[in-house]
Amino acid sequence: MTGRQQGPAGEPEPTIAVVIPAYRASATLGRALASVRRQSLLPNRILVVDDGSEEDLAACLGPALAGIELIRRANGGPSAARNEGLERAGTELVAFLDADDVWSDDALELLRQPFLAASNPVDAVQARLVDVWPPESGLPSLSAPRRSFNVGAALFRRRVLQGIGGFDPALRNGEDFDLWARLRSAGARVLTLEAGVLHYVRRPLDPGFAAGSLHAERLHSLKRLLDRERDAQRSP
Repeated sequence: MTGRQQGPAGEPEPTIAVVIPAYRASATLGRALASVRRQSLLPNRILVVDDGSEEDLAACLGPALAGIELIRRANGGPSAARNEGLERAGTELVAFLDADDVWSDDALELLRQPFLAASNPVDAVQARLVDVWPPESGLPSLSAPRRSFNVGAALFRRRVLQGIGGFDPALRNGEDFDLWARLRSAGARVLTLEAGVLHYVRRPLDPGFAAGSLHAERLHSLKRLLDRERDAQRSP
């Protein structure tokens, strides 16, 4: 969407791709795309990865997909869809936004800023999110900004994600937590910001909504990480 720009010192600024996995998302994808187009810093590419939806996103959304790269693939889950976008992005930095979530207008600008500091290079920048609750939840419509493992509130150096193999396609829940755990284990340099950049739309009836399920997924991810490290230590 944008050309190669130059930073204050005349150095080329890093290119950014936004990857949006979409499955049965025609009702919400337009809203997510609108939040990307409102960014104060526009990305160089926007890739929507249709993960085997039965619906025709092009027919459903029409003009909302103008200028968007739509990739269709057989259903493999959110991790596999994100990995496809990661491989096709071709940019230095990559961000992920779920098709039912929304960014603040300055999300990419805030997340990219630390990558411009040559004196302190980073591999990932992680900010906060705001939970958006529906009326039937009985909770305030917007939460206070909070820390989370949700990758929608982050920006990554693409080659670093590729170096750890991207998202684990075996996981359809808890894949965000697993990715952060493997990044930390690989020694990635992660900077955290206090700003809230993501509106995370919550649905209390979603599978995995229960806190116990979320904790179980994270424990499962940690066990997988420990098993991988143990196997690596045993290898000659």
